[in-house]
Amino acid sequence: DHPVGYLNVYMDSQIFKSCQADGIRTLLTGHDGDTTVTYGYQEFEQLAKRLRLVRMLREARAMNANIPSRAHTLKRLAWHQGVKPAIPTALVAAWRTARFWKKSVVNTSTISHPLHLSSVNPAFRTREYLVQRMETLWEENYPRNLSPAEHHWNSLTTGLFSNMHEQVEKLSAAFGVEPRHPFFDRRLIEFCVSLPPGQRIYKGWTRSIFRFAMEGILPPEVQWRTDKANLGAHIKLNLLKYGRDDIETAINEDSWKIAKYLDIEQLRAAYKEFTSDANRKDSEALLLLTSMYLIKWLDHSGFADKAQTAASAGVGLSA
Repeated sequence: DHPVGYLNVYMDSQIFKSCQADGIRTLLTGHDGDTTVTYGYQEFEQLAKRLRLVRMLREARAMNANIPSRAHTLKRLAWHQGVKPAIPTALVAAWRTARFWKKSVVNTSTISHPLHLSSVNPAFRTREYLVQRMETLWEENYPRNLSPAEHHWNSLTTGLFSNMHEQVEKLSAAFGVEPRHPFFDRRLIEFCVSLPPGQRIYKGWTRSIFRFAMEGILPPEVQWRTDKANLGAHIKLNLLKYGRDDIETAINEDSWKIAKYLDIEQLRAAYKEFTSDANRKDSEALLLLTSMYLIKWLDHSGFADKAQTAASAGVGLSA
């Protein structure tokens, strides 16, 4: 009765179904243990602020060797995660002021945005100040100069997790199962938030306290794993198997319903990318799902009919 909230929902559904068949009434989950323990990337910023640059570079090099990826290059860890966020707020404000005075010579149409913003109709994005509003929202939730503990606490107290738990509760209730989430025990959260420096990242390992605590409990290949499976593969493939007609309708004959809000050409390009290799296109999958959700919501709420009536009468419908 509501849109899919997370791409691996099918796994929970099958688990709850199996619990029902086996007469299991209560289930302990492992939801978001990573967030409770935290990856610890804010440690780089704290090391830079304390001018412990040698330690910061040593951890960055070790992480690049232990967990090689585009997110773990030396430049990204040492500069983007470390030095850059440690720059005093006054200097950042002065830089932004200088950029403001140069706005008149900046062609905003050439500025690149994340896929979820570049797919928004440029006129709508500009009129509603979406980029500025998102930046403001981010700064309100994650202001500069937060300690790792403060950042950790903020990440745990957003509405994301209460929303996730509500969805899991609805899903499990359909099978008569009560899920419980040990990683969200307040005592464990308070312990993890209060961890001193060096317990979140150590010798280039994220979630280091968790890894070392699992010595002799988990197999080494699990204890020191550097990645995890793509849990959204199933729904992405099924999106093409069962949702292809809906997607093609959304970006073609029904595209007028969402053209005011989304860039239709971007949607069509995303669909082309998605069909070329669905399993590797997370952003495109979410964008296409969002476009279908938007059309169905506009239809359900009656806004689509109002827009069509206004367009026929030559009257623009306000946002």
